[in-house]
Amino acid sequence: MKIGGYNENLSRIIDVDIASRALIFGLKYEVFHELEADYYYRLTSDEKNIKSKRNKFFIASMTFIEEIRLFTQQNSPEKLKEVEKYLYHFFLSVLAMTLVSPLI
Repeated sequence: MKIGGYNENLSRIIDVDIASRALIFGLKYEVFHELEADYYYRLTSDEKNIKSKRNKFFIASMTFIEEIRLFTQQNSPEKLKEVEKYLYHFFLSVLAMTLVSPLI
């Protein structure tokens, strides 16, 4: 498939990366709202671990933005402007989240 497999440059949000590339490439999808969630995530209450996880997520998010922009440029340049708008809003959400719990 032309969207590629796992991106080894990403340490996190790999599923988001693959889904984003599929959508950019124009693959169709269907949402099943009536089904139970098939994923879970761990909540952390320790402040040191929270900061570490947020830092790793921030770094992975910045890598994701660069990689998706490059993928779009190479595979669907006509969609670049639209994807860049999405990435800009994604960046703002990541930035807002990191301000809630400082990375230091």
